[in-house]
Amino acid sequence: MFQLGLQRIISDQTSNGFNVIKGDNAYQYFLQPPNAPAFSGNTPEQLFHRKGLHITSDALAATRARGVSLELDHQIELYLLTSLKDDIEFTIVRETIRRKLEAICEKVTIDSTKMVRKLLRIQHLFAQLTGRLRSEEDEFEILSSLHPSPAVCGFPTEEAQLLIAETEVFDRGMYAGPVGWFGGGESDFAVGIRSALVEQELGALIYAGTGIDEGSNPYLEWDELELKTSKECLSVNAYIHRKRLLASLLFYFISDSVAK
Repeated sequence: MFQLGLQRIISDQTSNGFNVIKGDNAYQYFLQPPNAPAFSGNTPEQLFHRKGLHITSDALAATRARGVSLELDHQIELYLLTSLKDDIEFTIVRETIRRKLEAICEKVTIDSTKMVRKLLRIQHLFAQLTGRLRSEEDEFEILSSLHPSPAVCGFPTEEAQLLIAETEVFDRGMYAGPVGWFGGGESDFAVGIRSALVEQELGALIYAGTGIDEGSNPYLEWDELELKTSKECLSVNAYIHRKRLLASLLFYFISDSVAK
């Protein structure tokens, strides 16, 4: 059994510092390196939050638009919760994060095995995992354990990374990397998705991705990319010219035991 990931970059031809703000179910971040494009985004995916020995991490996968009415929104939510394709994708993400946490924690619990997180324009399958660290590991050890997340890399991680390097024809750069802060015994990092590189007078390159398995409909997956990039357009305040610069297929394999 195998799964595909479709990554897309689109272009915006429009006209100092680092900031991460946690809002309502999302992180907004802005990084401005010297003499380089700014990296900005609006991500709903927490990589981890640590305070002392207590750590949490989000499993987030599968995407649907919000309904234009409460009734339609509820119907879409029920479809998301009962979709076999989306359940497989979400289960892989959740169980991979659980195993990664178990490698550094005494105990890991899942608050709810599957629920729906609703954002302004979209909704996702979601679960929060909580653990107690065996020791006060430094942030870089925790980051190396949890990054890359299965939602942006795939499973198994090592095979997926090799296939991404061989197959993807653009450099992700900071896309899908950890963004966050640490200090005073606490840290909070998100996954840098729904993101863009923005440079004055040159415009923006906007990144988005989607997971594809044998239950996927290619037209619906492309619609998901459109939905995600439209959300990102709002976060960088840009008007997007629908110029499809690049679409690359990533192959990453999933064992039957994990899929079940």
